[in-house]
Formats: sequence, structure tokens, C-alpha cells
Amino acid sequence: MTVTAPAAPISMARPGIVTALAVLQFFSGAMMLLGGIIGVVTEAGSKQADRTFGLVLAAIFLIFGALSLATGFGLWKMRDWGRTLQMVLAGIGLLALPLGTIISVLILVYFTRPHVKILFSGKRRDQLTPEETAIMAASAGSGGGASGVVIALVAVVVIIGFIGIMAAIAIPNLLTAMQRAKQKRTMADIRSLAVSVEEYKAANNKPPDSPPKLMKDGWGNNFRYASDGTNYWIVSGGKDGKFEEAEAWHYQEGTTTNFDCDIVLSNGAFYRYPEGVQQRR
Repeated sequence: MTVTAPAAPISMARPGIVTALAVLQFFSGAMMLLGGIIGVVTEAGSKQADRTFGLVLAAIFLIFGALSLATGFGLWKMRDWGRTLQMVLAGIGLLALPLGTIISVLILVYFTRPHVKILFSGKRRDQLTPEETAIMAASAGSGGGASGVVIALVAVVVIIGFIGIMAAIAIPNLLTAMQRAKQKRTMADIRSLAVSVEEYKAANNKPPDSPPKLMKDGWGNNFRYASDGTNYWIVSGGKDGKFEEAEAWHYQEGTTTNFDCDIVLSNGAFYRYPEGVQQRR
């Protein structure tokens, strides 16, 4: 007597490989959006030439971040447009020689398989045609899951590496953006303090011997105020809080490119101030 093995049940559930790719798209999309946002914030105060390049790069990150998130959502919901987006991104990934090319080829092969197309068609199992049912039944026992696991594992390695690279780019940019924000706040507070000094000067024909109000800079350090009876200076020690000159009137006029550099306002105008790309020590 011949015993016939029962046919494998047809499943229209989301395959594990699709779930893995969807999660990876969510992670990579979030990282790229974060990198793009940080890029926009960081480049806001840069010189025109640097700002243009930085903003273009940030825009690319934002666009691909949005595409990755949309792809992840489409894969998670098993939408045909999600499958299409994944194939588009895989097509772009072909340029990432050599490992990215291999992974992209595997992804393209997987998502062009007949049973995967049916899974993303939006049909229920009872809506399948006899031909589609046969395709799904054949794929159920074809061992396609093994190839899916291979794709997922390789993709995980690549995406984790990509996220690591993104973090290496994004974290320094985030720290720079935070320092730039403190620098801008410091300059705004210096202007505010100078307004009070100018009001006193207008009423008394000389600047005050001490500051009208006590304030701290963006890094939480006390400002230095000095006056010789005719002129006045307001100084921030910068990120490190250390004043570079023993006396406020010893500073040389000019611009700085380091967050640790002192910021000096003299008689209502900035005498020493940051300009262009600032460096962190």
C-alpha cells in the first residue's frame, strides 16, 4: 500500500524573511532620518559653500529615511507597493559592491518569486485561483524558508554595519549641533547683557563698573565683565570656561573656529566671535 504524505498547508501569513526586512527597514529609516535632521541643524550656521553640500547630503538622508520607513510599513502590512519599494531599494543597493550587490540580488530574486507575488497580492486563501493555489502549495514544501533565513542573516549583518556607520556620523554631528546651540545662546545672552549696559551708559554717560545683572553663558559659566570708565567688554570663556587673556582688553579682533575659543563683545559690537565651521576639542 502506498502512503501519500499530506500536502503542506497553504499559509498566507507574513514570512519571517519579510518580517525581518521590515524591521530592518524601520531601524535604518529611523537612523537615516535622524542623520538627516542632525545634518540640517548642524549646517544651519555654516558658510554658504559648506551649507549647500551639507544640506544636500542631509536631504538625501531624509529622502531615503522616509523611503525606508515607508518600505518597512508596506512589508509589514504585506502591501504590493511595499514589495515594489523594497525592490527599488534593492535595485539601488546593487551599486554597493560587492556585498551589497549580492544581498540586493538575493532580495530581488526572492521578491520576484511567484508565491511571493501572490502573498503580496492582498488575496485571501479562499480567493486564490487553482493555478495560484498550486503555486502556493508547491512553495510550502520547497524549502524556500532556508534561503529566506540566509537573506535575513546577511541583511542583518549589513544593516547593523550600516547603522554603526550612521551612528559614527550622527553622534559627532549631534554633539556639534548641541555645542553650536550653546554658542548661539551665549551670543544672544551677551547681546541681552549689552543692552542693559548701553541703557546704563546712555543714562549716566559711562558704562557701569559692574554688570547690571549677573548671567551665565550657554555652558553654565559666568561671563566676564570689564570697564575702563569709557569702554566696556563682555567675555564668555567658551566651552572650556577658561579665559584666554588675563585682561578683557588684551583680546585681538577676529573670528574663531573652535568652541573653546572666547567670545568677546566690546562697546556693543562683537570683537571676537565664531564664524564658519566650529571644531570640538
